[in-house]
Amino acid sequence: MLLVKTFIKESPVHGIGLFADEFIPKGKKIWVFKYGFDLIITDDIIDGLPEHSKQFIFKYGFYNSNYGYIMCMDDARYTNHSKTHNTKLEGTYLCAAINILKGEEILENYYSYDEHAHNKLKSY
Repeated sequence: MLLVKTFIKESPVHGIGLFADEFIPKGKKIWVFKYGFDLIITDDIIDGLPEHSKQFIFKYGFYNSNYGYIMCMDDARYTNHSKTHNTKLEGTYLCAAINILKGEEILENYYSYDEHAHNKLKSY
């Protein structure tokens, strides 16, 4: 669940991106998994889905071997990967690694939490 104001638009990095709609100071919590809002989708559920639904989950979810695929149910799913990311994972929170200006794209390092990031990034 996003904890800051954001908007989505076309990204210079890849497809659609997530952008700050407010100044986000370094260290501020940006996102956290919220049980009951965000979803955990286990492998047995994925196995029973049609192929187009699986592809949606693989594209917009992230994988953790303890839980399965985690789906953000808000616009956080549009956060793009970058080698020059401006966020970092601190425990269960995604936090600003530097000051993020209003209008700036929020970027993550998928490799810091997504065990299937190498599959997702083949198309970048």
